[in-house]
Amino acid sequence: MKKDLKKYKNKEVRLMNLFNIKLNKTSQFTSKENKNIQKIQWTSENSIKTKVLMPDGKYQSGLAEENIKKLKQGDIIQFERFGFCKLDKKNKNSCEFWFAHG
Repeated sequence: MKKDLKKYKNKEVRLMNLFNIKLNKTSQFTSKENKNIQKIQWTSENSIKTKVLMPDGKYQSGLAEENIKKLKQGDIIQFERFGFCKLDKKNKNSCEFWFAHG
């Protein structure tokens, strides 16, 4: 998440289920050890642009793993640290969801 990048800039964090890095303009590997440091989500270079329609009628945008392409319209998934969402539309390079609950 962009807010994680801003919040932890120049600090060591753990990419969930991967390894530790120091967040900078170009992030730097620091270790594999599972330290007691902030854990953040990440996506690969092949991430999919995603937006979620919230109950207030506004959209929240982000990135999701490319395997969301396998979902069918109406499928419900959980985005970590966000909530459950239902797939509404799937386009070639993006997906739109409706927020269900947190």
